[in-house]
Amino acid sequence: MGKYDDIINYNYVPKNKMSLQARSAQFAPFAALSGYDDNIKKASILLDKKIIIDEGLKNKLDDIINSINIKDKPLINIIYFNNELSKYIEYSNNIKKIDYINKELVFTNRDKIKIDDIIDISY
Repeated sequence: MGKYDDIINYNYVPKNKMSLQARSAQFAPFAALSGYDDNIKKASILLDKKIIIDEGLKNKLDDIINSINIKDKPLINIIYFNNELSKYIEYSNNIKKIDYINKELVFTNRDKIKIDDIIDISY
C-alpha cells in the first residue's frame, strides 16, 4: 500500500464554489503603468498634417488666451503644430506676453508660439 492510496481516487467537491465571474476577475488586466493610456491617446493626435480648426474652436481658444492674466505669468499648457518638425507638440511654460500684432504667445524663456498653430491650451 502506497503513501497516498487513501486519497488517490478521492472526488473533491469545494464547499464554497466561486462563480465564473469572480474567478475571471482574478485574471483581468490591470494598469501596470499609470497614465500610459492617457499618453497613448495624446500621442494619437500627433499627426504629420496640420489640422484646420473650425470657428467654434478658434473662438474658444481666443477666449482662453484673452482670459490669461499676464501679470501672474501663469504656467500654460499648449498643444501646437510645429512647422519645422511637421508634427504636433505638447509644450508647457510660463507666459510672458501675448503679442497681438504678430499673433503669437511669448514665454519667459523667449520661446514664441503662433496662436494660429495652437489646437489646445489650458492653464
